[in-house]
Amino acid sequence: MADQTNWKRFWCPRGANINLSDGGYLSDPDSKWGHILNPKVVPFESIDKIPCLALLGEPGIVVKHVLCKKPLHGYLV
Repeated sequence: MADQTNWKRFWCPRGANINLSDGGYLSDPDSKWGHILNPKVVPFESIDKIPCLALLGEPGIVVKHVLCKKPLHGYLV
């Protein structure tokens, strides 16, 4: 089975508006206009140095597996 966590994930603050106008999908935040459509959406690398994070997500979106692979502030979850 292929590694399902080997793709870039983006995060946003709880309650932030997310623009899904690209056919119901998130426009790539790394694209030319993506950061304008979703200014609060950032890659994990932008928040991984924050001393305390609570990453929430729907069951089945592999949040736990992503966190187990990423070092957080010098520690591994």
